[in-house]
Amino acid sequence: MRSVWGFIKEVINDLFLEDLRQGLIDLGPVGWDVRLMVVGGLLTTLVTLLAALLFGHGLLAGGEVAFSTSDAPDKVFSIPFAALVLATLVFVAGWAVLLAGAARCRVWVFLLVGAIFVVQALVMANAVAGSALSTLAFTCMLPLAAILALGGYFALRSLRRRWTWIGIPEIAWWLGLVAAFIALFWISGESNSAVASYFAISMNVVFILATLYWFYLSINIADIGVRVGRLVVKGIRQLLAPQLARWLILVFLLFKPLLSFGLFGLTEFMSLALDLYVSWLPVAVALVLLLLRRYSATAAYVLLSLSIILSVMSVGLALAQGGSDFASFILEQTGLVSPLISFVALTTWDMASSGARFANGDGKNLPRAGRLVLYAGALTLAATATLFYTAAGNPVLQEMADNVLLVGLALLGIPYILFVVWRRRERLIGPPVQEKEGLTMLHRLPRAAWAAVVAMAVALTCCGCLGIWIVWMARAGAATP
Repeated sequence: MRSVWGFIKEVINDLFLEDLRQGLIDLGPVGWDVRLMVVGGLLTTLVTLLAALLFGHGLLAGGEVAFSTSDAPDKVFSIPFAALVLATLVFVAGWAVLLAGAARCRVWVFLLVGAIFVVQALVMANAVAGSALSTLAFTCMLPLAAILALGGYFALRSLRRRWTWIGIPEIAWWLGLVAAFIALFWISGESNSAVASYFAISMNVVFILATLYWFYLSINIADIGVRVGRLVVKGIRQLLAPQLARWLILVFLLFKPLLSFGLFGLTEFMSLALDLYVSWLPVAVALVLLLLRRYSATAAYVLLSLSIILSVMSVGLALAQGGSDFASFILEQTGLVSPLISFVALTTWDMASSGARFANGDGKNLPRAGRLVLYAGALTLAATATLFYTAAGNPVLQEMADNVLLVGLALLGIPYILFVVWRRRERLIGPPVQEKEGLTMLHRLPRAAWAAVVAMAVALTCCGCLGIWIVWMARAGAATP
């Protein structure tokens, strides 16, 4: 019972508590100035996401602004005026916090973040190109802002050594630099529609950064499969002796393609169709190992875990093609939340949890204080993009996330799984397999009893496959006119 309870606690920890802990940041080791900037950035993010949900569900405030975008020039979108104003204000706050975080890192980090902002500003400069006075003002502002930003980096760095409180009004410096460009952007815009159109173009910079993030996030789906596979293998090792387990696993592997085929016919869930093909890979490897007389309990456990990982990735691919993921699919099926709420909330949680792992670290080039503020600024900018695209009813953000996730699973997920199988096998099956594992009474069973258990498993599996095939044929016959 003690080992069973330990296994249950491990399941809860791996599937739930570990992600929750990774999503929390630790503000203890930093000063109050950094804490205030981080808390302010996170509160701004929370308010922005709540506003995104309200505007996404039809809230109109201040009238609607119609505009077109470069990615869909033939389609006209509309965004509430209040949402457009709020998006630009949050945009200022996000970049100010991001620059404040970069200012607490090495100078090359600050120059990299500053260069990205310069690109952002140059994209927004298209909005002022129609006015000679505004173009002249922007031409003078950009180099001046670059000089002030670089001077502020070294000046504030020196002042922090003398006065620790200087970090509290520091954010006002970066807010002023960013707000100057946004103010010129609004003043020089020909109309609210022009402002919305050019702001949508400027969001492409954030869009590209988000694309890189979602590409990296695809590894999380493969990692979910690794954790689920390890937990299943550990559960089997708690119950069954290795010699019995390896033959039952072989029965499962042999019949899994048939089960996937039958269940796909019943449910028409696309992940089962993909799982039907990938399930043959562990079967082929198992048969080769049998011919070579290398099919051991360890090999069986690895193949079982690999089969589960491939199934999880198949489901993840199918859900991504449908614009969903594991958690949002469960929430939508239970009717607890709408697809919009699940996409906004769960995407933000994914970004927050993966960013928290970065923020809680430390380093010479990226100290903890700078990481935390960069983390808050990045989340605020992500919330800005979510608010703008959601309020405008533009699905490009969600479509991009799904498409990049598909590419990431192919380019990152598969190599990651191969690396785990090759070099990190303990992550698939746990500690090395011992001769005496499982329930004690199973070690006393003779070989004839083991053979009877395996034969019974084969018979039950055949009956299950036959039953699924009969039901499928009956449904196909009923559907035929």
